[in-house]
Amino acid sequence: MSEAEKEPQQYAFSAHEFRDLSPKQKGGYTFSMQVSKGKSLTNIKTSTIAKELLEVLQQSKKATELTGLATYELTLDRQFVLKVSKKVEAVVEDPAAVKA
Repeated sequence: MSEAEKEPQQYAFSAHEFRDLSPKQKGGYTFSMQVSKGKSLTNIKTSTIAKELLEVLQQSKKATELTGLATYELTLDRQFVLKVSKKVEAVVEDPAAVKA
């Protein structure tokens, strides 16, 4: 996550790394979640992998610090590539603050 501060990151895993952890699970490893202030902003109730990743992030002092400052998007695709990116907050200019 630290490197995602600068640019989106990708981490490739092997299918067996997930299947060895949950041999009874039949697929369904993909997920996408946004994390801010140590909590998921998206519904991850149906993804065991996402819930477990969130638990690990909550135990990490650095991850807690980073998600306290910004929102991060974490996505695991069907090829077992984990993508981590820092969400850029949209800057909305106050029209009342703009003087003609």
